[in-house]
Amino acid sequence: GSTEYTARWLEPGEALTWRARVLSGREITLRSTFFDAQPQRSPCSTTDHECHGATVSQAFEETVRVGVDVDVEQSYTAEHSGALWLCLDNSSSWVSKKNISLQIVRDH
Repeated sequence: GSTEYTARWLEPGEALTWRARVLSGREITLRSTFFDAQPQRSPCSTTDHECHGATVSQAFEETVRVGVDVDVEQSYTAEHSGALWLCLDNSSSWVSKKNISLQIVRDH
């Protein structure tokens, strides 16, 4: 099995739409995560003595399974500057190969 990655930089208000399809083989996992360029401070609970104002950089995260001959379409619009990271994961399959189509479109 293997894992393929790609990333796109987004400015505030920019959006990406991506479509994935397994053309041959069985299903794969598609992960999408947006990493904010300026992490926001995480709120601390008043009972949490270990909290020192940790930062949170992931503004969005989603995992879906993509099956054969089924189009999966997702999109994300950035509120802040940052990177949208996509991962096609076939690491669980050591024997079967897959042929996958991934289209990424920047929405204006």
